[in-house]
Amino acid sequence: MTWNYRVVRSKDVDGSDIYALHECYYNKDGSIDGVTHRPVALYGFESVKDLVSSLGMMLNDATSARLRRTTRHSVLSAEDIETVIAREAK
Repeated sequence: MTWNYRVVRSKDVDGSDIYALHECYYNKDGSIDGVTHRPVALYGFESVKDLVSSLGMMLNDATSARLRRTTRHSVLSAEDIETVIAREAK
């Protein structure tokens, strides 16, 4: 199983779009297997090196979402995540 950070778009209380990073996991065929329910948190790292490494991965994946627009890097909507959660529940 592989994973990356995905940008997820949802709605704020005033209806405006807001964005966050979530971990996204993939099946061997590239389909989404799961997405974290909550955005990634930036605390709890064991070292500055681990924190900086994770930030680099997040930046790379978020930049990929903006520039490449491929299925694997595209912005997910909150509705996309709800679909994945519903599929996981079955």
